[in-house]
Amino acid sequence: MTNVSEEVLAWFAGRNWPGNVRELRNTLERAVIMAQEGEIQLRHLPGAARVQPTPVVVPAQGTDDDILRVPVGAKMSDVEEAYLRLTLKHTRNNKKRAADILGLCLRTLHNKLRSYENSGKASAAVASKSASTDIPTKQAS
Repeated sequence: MTNVSEEVLAWFAGRNWPGNVRELRNTLERAVIMAQEGEIQLRHLPGAARVQPTPVVVPAQGTDDDILRVPVGAKMSDVEEAYLRLTLKHTRNNKKRAADILGLCLRTLHNKLRSYENSGKASAAVASKSASTDIPTKQAS
């Protein structure tokens, strides 16, 4: 192996390796074996690694109020909640219309909103209890 392509470097950098250095090492070792001589390309990565994320297309006429910006590495649950809340804002809190836009039944939308409220209350309770006992809370990233 002589080099690693920019695409592979970007893929490695964009992938979440939460404390799993072994997985990263195994993936890299396999790519080196597959590439033999020459540059490591995306085709040398395991099958799952070659799946490219679907690009997000933002409409040209969109305003800042219509766009959801998501940092790389954000939790999917946080992204889902933000998207749902943005859709509710767009529909002026019309839950039936928001559910239709999101492809959800109204009951599912209500359940998701309830779970967000409960997790927010649970987080606030843990934070207030932690503050009173001087136990550090995990910071959201």
